[in-house]
Amino acid sequence: MIRAGAHRKIVTGDSYYQFTRAFMAGMSAQVNNSLAAIKFIGGGRLMTSFHGDQNEQPGYRPLDGTVQRRALNLVTKNLFSENSFNFDRKDLGYLTFNPRSQSNETNGRSRMFPLQQSLVTAQAIGLSNIFSGDRLNRMRGNEYRVGKAGGTLTVAELFHTMDKNVWSEVDAGKSVSDLRRELQRSYLDVMIPMALGQNRSAPNDARDLAMDELVSLKHRLAVAMPMVKDDYTAPHLRECMMRINRALSAQSTVAVGQ
Repeated sequence: MIRAGAHRKIVTGDSYYQFTRAFMAGMSAQVNNSLAAIKFIGGGRLMTSFHGDQNEQPGYRPLDGTVQRRALNLVTKNLFSENSFNFDRKDLGYLTFNPRSQSNETNGRSRMFPLQQSLVTAQAIGLSNIFSGDRLNRMRGNEYRVGKAGGTLTVAELFHTMDKNVWSEVDAGKSVSDLRRELQRSYLDVMIPMALGQNRSAPNDARDLAMDELVSLKHRLAVAMPMVKDDYTAPHLRECMMRINRALSAQSTVAVGQ
């Protein structure tokens, strides 16, 4: 989608800066729309109705579960799935500077387009936003208000959906690409402090789910590690395993000393 739009913007004789502008506009739209959709996860509607008003509404009503799930699916598809940023590597070589910029010869670093780091940052921001204590507490409140299953997106459903997308290669025993390795590291950066109770704003149920996910992931990593042989995935999975083991060991130590 991004590639097609970018190539439509360039004609013979143009600088590839025109391609770059179109490419970056498409990528920015994908990222920004995904981050904006996170607001619907755990969302609700505030009303100011008075008793007896026509079409009287409750003061607060959680967003319907189907709306929240649509938002979560959009976010995972465009930001956290294996194919979210599956660019044609050839296109990345076309990204270039503005030839009319007066500083283009002296500021060579900016001409290298550190696109990967920009995407790593965007994904880390998305993870931090999705698993913020405020959002998780609001979701638990929505669950308490709605009661019936399926009426709202639950914290457990959020955790399971994110886990399935972030660790899909592990479950399939496949190699993990560079960008996906960074995403998985960022995911542990969120899960481990939450599981250890260091994210004090997160509800207790979220802490328990985070710990349960680490235990599950430890076993899945153990299964996946013998299946991958490339130079980067195997060390990455071993490092993830060590981080999880340290977290589980720290949790056991705290539990014994309490």
